[in-house]
Amino acid sequence: MKINQSNTMDATQFLWENLFKEKNFYGYEFNRDQLLFDLQVDFFCAEVNFAVLIVDPISENRSFPKAEFRKSISEKGLKLIIISRQEISQDYNQTIDYITKEFINLVGYDCR
Repeated sequence: MKINQSNTMDATQFLWENLFKEKNFYGYEFNRDQLLFDLQVDFFCAEVNFAVLIVDPISENRSFPKAEFRKSISEKGLKLIIISRQEISQDYNQTIDYITKEFINLVGYDCR
């Protein structure tokens, strides 16, 4: 399915509708637009402290210390993955595979 890159809400909405809504993702409940440690994340599963942040390609290039930030968040017990809208639009299946792999690594087993 083609995702419209011109509408910034499309990639996030598409992931919500097709992956996270109503415990679709391996039976885990995800919430949208959660504020965690002064960061607004797009999707969050409190049960396993797993968060997904979707960024615009422009914000990816800002002086954002991703490695340091992820380490800081990780030390607080949160697994954060950062994905660009462009990645979702260009290869949705690869994005789903990446999210799934990271989630399975966190929960410690393949919950499929």
